[in-house]
Amino acid sequence: MLGRVYVRWFGITKKVLQEEIPDKGIKIASKTDKYGEKTVNADPQKLLRTVYMTQLPYEITKDELSKIFKRYGPLESIHIPKNKGKTHARGDGNIVFSDARNAYRASVQMQGYVLNNKPIKLLLGSSFQKKINEKYDVVMLKNLSYSTEESDIMEILRPYQVLRVGLARSPIKKECLGYGYARFANPDIAAKALDELKNINVKGRKLRMHFAEKKAHDYKFIV
Repeated sequence: MLGRVYVRWFGITKKVLQEEIPDKGIKIASKTDKYGEKTVNADPQKLLRTVYMTQLPYEITKDELSKIFKRYGPLESIHIPKNKGKTHARGDGNIVFSDARNAYRASVQMQGYVLNNKPIKLLLGSSFQKKINEKYDVVMLKNLSYSTEESDIMEILRPYQVLRVGLARSPIKKECLGYGYARFANPDIAAKALDELKNINVKGRKLRMHFAEKKAHDYKFIV
């Protein structure tokens, strides 16, 4: 429950931190993260020192992130992935701190920090790992081209009992915004699709899929 604790308990005491931080048998990171890229692939202790970031500005640099986060303590490494053939950042990344407590503090106090008019999202590595391993019947689709149609995705996912596909579209041109969601008959079927379709391309772009974050609305507005 660490992912919920650090969001809700901003004023958490040092004593509680000492009870939450120690290793509780967290699974070792998988070889690929939710974006289909190699992750830190670390032991449980390294996951506790890692902060994952999303909604980063595309033009962000490692030097800029270093200046912002080094106030919380020494940094071991910063990773900002880029899409193949692109010069700008992809919008996500991770920072590994030298100390787990510094990583925890940063993940709490820098949550929603605004960079270039974008509030960034942060998640401690251990919570991130639990989150992407939690099965759900809704899967998020990413790295789609503007011309992608729901029928293109349905054709690929139909053998896996996909029920519905919904793509996010621009309000005027109605073009695909590069992401969407798919609802499957059950979470186990969804997990099978994620496992077997890791190298599928849609209109020249590698399809990235991961379990959607569970929401109260259950994504019924789109799938």
